[in-house]
Amino acid sequence: MEDGPVREAEALLAGGARHGYPLTQVPVPAWTEVNWLAHADPALIGQRVRYESGLHRPQGTWAWATGLVARELLDLAAWRPELVVQLQRECLVPIELWLLERDHHGLAPDQFVSVGIERLRSHPRDRRTP
Repeated sequence: MEDGPVREAEALLAGGARHGYPLTQVPVPAWTEVNWLAHADPALIGQRVRYESGLHRPQGTWAWATGLVARELLDLAAWRPELVVQLQRECLVPIELWLLERDHHGLAPDQFVSVGIERLRSHPRDRRTP
């Protein structure tokens, strides 16, 4: 039956890879944590950032890391969906693929923040650089 693999592929491309792992599995592969941010609909990313505004996420957790990179992504894209998608495709998907290829379970959330923000800020779309 092909429904299983097709459903898995659709979930992966929609940013739902994390949902394929039981909540009790710790640690989950780091790429699954990055997957959501690399593929989620820009409107969903915006909803999360607005919802989390003012919330305190413990530093060093994946919720903190993805929230921080999500805010940077939206800021650099000026909240324009087409630019969010471009930055996801050109900056975050390569990080996800690198993690997936090497099965980096040990990538820490703070390392993802450093790499993710550095890639986003070095992208030619970053309007803050002179």
